[in-house]
Amino acid sequence: MKKKTHSVVGSVLAAVLALGVSGVVMPAASAGTGACTSGYGCIWKDTSYNGLSFGTYNGGGVADKLNDQGSSAAANGKTCKYTRYYDGHSIAGSTSYFMLYSKQLLKSNYRDPKLSNGAGTGPGKSQNWDNRVSSIFHSGC
Repeated sequence: MKKKTHSVVGSVLAAVLALGVSGVVMPAASAGTGACTSGYGCIWKDTSYNGLSFGTYNGGGVADKLNDQGSSAAANGKTCKYTRYYDGHSIAGSTSYFMLYSKQLLKSNYRDPKLSNGAGTGPGKSQNWDNRVSSIFHSGC
């Protein structure tokens, strides 16, 4: 029985890695606080940092369970000053994003509890970002 469990876990891990998703989907352990692990860009399914959450350290596409379904976001870059939240997976030259500052590096404008009323700074700051974020990337590293 134990051997089968390991093979199932290994298969799931291999599938996740094959998809190229470089983040983690998990229940929001710090629901309602907006706490985002050091070095990560995070998004929550519901407003006010509630519900299922996704965090990425290296940047990349948002996992399927939260792709275009996030309603609140936070950033806590460890070596990067900014975290950009895009509404597409192809970001080359894209100006369709909003940006949050790193909590630990810049200490302001690092989270947004309700993406529907605009978000952060950057070209898309005044747009409704509820259920739009498809990828998260860090900049200013």
